[in-house]
Amino acid sequence: EDAADEQERDLRQARDELELKVQERTVELQRANRELLAEIAERKEAEVALRSSEAQLTQAQRIAHLGSYEIDLLTGASRWSDEIFRILGLNPQNSALARKDFVERIVDPEDRHYAMERYDQLVRDGRPYNIQYRIMRPDGSIRFVQSMAEAIRNTDGTLARFSGALLDVTERKQAEDKLARLNRTLQTLYQCNQALVHATDEYELLQAACRILVDPGGL
Repeated sequence: EDAADEQERDLRQARDELELKVQERTVELQRANRELLAEIAERKEAEVALRSSEAQLTQAQRIAHLGSYEIDLLTGASRWSDEIFRILGLNPQNSALARKDFVERIVDPEDRHYAMERYDQLVRDGRPYNIQYRIMRPDGSIRFVQSMAEAIRNTDGTLARFSGALLDVTERKQAEDKLARLNRTLQTLYQCNQALVHATDEYELLQAACRILVDPGGL
């Protein structure tokens, strides 16, 4: 009977120890599960915030007519934001153009040499650049753009890639040209009035008017 009681006590003790271990393991699993759920929720919040940030950036670029791009100097591959495609009149679902294709298909023929020369200088010297040139859209329209970029170097100092932005300045350029024409017109009228006041004969007035119409008139 004593042996049976002892065996029962041992079984009860083993059962209690097992039950305690199960409880401890359950607590650990519950804590791990809570931590996992919290991590998943945190990642979801981060993903939502990232998507929101990307959406805000896309909207800001669209409003400002400003797109961003990167050029890998090792592979020659380019990466454009959606706004770059919109500015160029291209489909964002397509891949970014390589430099050679971009120059030959997009840059206005009269500005190609200038654009390539400045780009080559950036590659050679690694200095920031800021240039304006004309582009031709597939629909035949001409736009003025401003391209800004700076070089990104590896830890050993070698050039790795370019990071830049492309800004559609067509409206600003048109406004500047309109203002310049207006200034020339006002300057021309003013100088013609002065010539009319000071002229002593018709020939002198005619000569003065011709000079004024050429400069500052621009004819």
